[in-house]
Amino acid sequence: MGSYHNMHRITELMAKIEEVRKEAQRLFYWMIEIFETDNVINELFKVHKKLKDKAETFNELANKYVKHVKIIKESMHRRHNLLTDIENLLPGFLKERVGKSEDLSRICILKQINNGCNSFNECYVSIQQGSHAYSQLQTDIARLTKTIDDFVMSRKLEKDEFLSHIKTRSKGIKISALTKAELVARPKFL
Repeated sequence: MGSYHNMHRITELMAKIEEVRKEAQRLFYWMIEIFETDNVINELFKVHKKLKDKAETFNELANKYVKHVKIIKESMHRRHNLLTDIENLLPGFLKERVGKSEDLSRICILKQINNGCNSFNECYVSIQQGSHAYSQLQTDIARLTKTIDDFVMSRKLEKDEFLSHIKTRSKGIKISALTKAELVARPKFL
């Protein structure tokens, strides 16, 4: 009876792990969609350009997405609890099964447990990579913006220097009388 109960409970937990994995995947794509539709990158870009106050913007974003972060934390907590439950059940299940012939259902359940854990871990890693990519994107945008600003400023400075140089040179040049006469005279044909 104990072995059957453990096996049944592990099967239930595996189904729940699969649900949590799918939920985590949905949350990942949901956050990406929210960031794209809410133009969070544009808000952060305004902070970088000093068009908006940094503290105020981050407080607005934190307040706006506090529900989302709470949902993600709850999902991660459920995953952790499920994995802990499975880890607690497995030793008893395996201890009861020692000495008995291995049956296909036990192997199948263990494979499901392994696959469920691997799937969830892959999703979790994807979320971390997405977060890292987003922060790297912010860094790259900031660096690119600075480079563009520096380039624009240097071209403007060169233009101003060039115009200033032309103005000072043109003030010092006077057209001589002979040159004026030559300019007004009719061209001679051979």
